[in-house]
Amino acid sequence: MVPLDKRPHLSDRERMRLFRLHKRTCHICGFPIDALTQQWDIEHVIQRFMLGAAADTDDNMKPAHRSCHKGKSKGDAGDRAKAIRRETKQAGGHRSKRPLPGGRNSRWKRKMDGTVVERKR
Repeated sequence: MVPLDKRPHLSDRERMRLFRLHKRTCHICGFPIDALTQQWDIEHVIQRFMLGAAADTDDNMKPAHRSCHKGKSKGDAGDRAKAIRRETKQAGGHRSKRPLPGGRNSRWKRKMDGTVVERKR
């Protein structure tokens, strides 16, 4: 995961350029966006959380209906939380509060002959 940096502000001109570049269609549902009657956002196809500033390219920033964007963002939040949990676990930052008896994180270990001894840390 890439550390987050400040999100760039898109001007109205830049938003309209991206809107026209991607043929005025929602990249999530594929239906055309009527800019006069429908609310729309510029949305990152691959989460900015995953790529950092490299996510701010024309290919990754596309228009989407606000309702489609809201649904995708909910799913993205779950993916982000899962990525953080995975990274924490791999870095050794998480230890079980209730390790299995005799398991790797337990204070005790069972030897092959059946005796139980305290694990040396």
